[in-house]
Formats: sequence, C-alpha cells, structure tokens
Amino acid sequence: MTILISIFVLVLVLLCYVAVTARTTNRRVLAVVGIFLLQFITFVWIQVLARAASSVVDQGLQAMSAGAFFYQIRPLLGLSILVCAALVIVTFCTRKPAVVEDAVEPERYSITLRVIHPHRRHEEIAAVVDLKLVHGQTAGEPRKSNRGETLGGAYKETIAAFALSDRVEGHFVDGVRNAVELIQVRREYLRDVVKSGGRLMLYIGVFVDDHVGFSLDRALLGALSSLDVELGVEVYAG
Repeated sequence: MTILISIFVLVLVLLCYVAVTARTTNRRVLAVVGIFLLQFITFVWIQVLARAASSVVDQGLQAMSAGAFFYQIRPLLGLSILVCAALVIVTFCTRKPAVVEDAVEPERYSITLRVIHPHRRHEEIAAVVDLKLVHGQTAGEPRKSNRGETLGGAYKETIAAFALSDRVEGHFVDGVRNAVELIQVRREYLRDVVKSGGRLMLYIGVFVDDHVGFSLDRALLGALSSLDVELGVEVYAG
C-alpha cells in the first residue's frame, strides 16, 4: 500500500502543478478533473477495504476491530484530505484578477494592410505602396486558389494585401502604431485610392493562449480615422 500511496501523492502533486501553472483554461480544467478522479479512486479503495473486512467477519474468521480497520485505511484518509486541500489551493491560485492593461501578458500578432479597389490593378498598387505583398488579385481576372488552380468566376474587386508584422511577440496595439506610421508615409497615394472608391483596412490576427484585453486610445483611433483606415481584429485562442 505504501508504494501505491506514494504514486498517488506524486500524481496529485503533478496535477496540482499543472492546474496552477497551465497557461490554457483547457489544461487547467483537465488537471482539476484529474484531481477529482483521484479523490473518487481513493473513496472506492476505502469501500473495497471495508467490504473485504466485512467479508472476513461474515465467514466467521477473526474479526477486524474498528481500530485495526482505521489503521489500515489511515493512509487513504490522509490522501483524501490532501486531495481536498489541493482542490482548495487550486481554486484560489487559479482565480484571475481584474484585467489591467499593463498586467496582460504579451501576445503574438500579425498585421496586414489590405488595399481594396473596384478596378485598379493590384500590381499598380503594389508598385506604389512598396511593401511586402502577400496576396494580390485584380478585379475581373479569373479566380484562382493559392496553388494557382482556376476556381471559376472572376474577382469582383481588387485586393492587394501587404504584411506589416508576422507573428510578432508583444502587444498588438504597438504594432498598430507602427502600421499607422507606415501608412502616413504613403498617405497621398492611399488617400487617392479611397477617393476613387477604394478602401483601406488593417487586418490583425492575435494569437493568445488564454484571455486577452486591449484598448486603443483616442489619439490612435483619430490617426486611423484621419487616414480612412478600417480596423479588423481576429483572435485565435489556444
């Protein structure tokens, strides 16, 4: 029994560590479920010992006294108490404080500038904007997959997408500020794109392990508005 108790305690310590330190909610939940299962196994073990003792009495063999039975299951009771204490510790240690902007862990983000126009060629836009082009399509041309296969039909609008940041670690709000500076350098041409029926969009992909919170100050929102830039954000968790 000593070896089994030692194994149970080691498993309990490991599960508690995962439940407290895991960065994703799913892992913490799985660890807590494991602790509950460990508690369940402990109670089942006690029941098995109790029935075994009862069977000995029923067969007329030497009866096990209450004190002797308690001595037999004392390690299991101690393990049960440890499990309950672990659940309390895990509950308090995994409680999240109110989100404070400076306390939010840095995430990874990618930022793409999308220039959308009803008829201009994406090659023309790419030549003037002079940034890393990651996707280009021109209105009226046949639709194609990323592998160059024809999909049927034609593009309804021109899109030139430029990578400004690619899975950079940090707060994406800082990446937006840097993107605004890059757009301001090219504002004359991009403003002409908007005036002729086009649109500008900063598309941001945020990659996080858990929760995320952010805010854009009025100055940054004002800068985006003055540049006629729309903002799109998509969060990828896990």
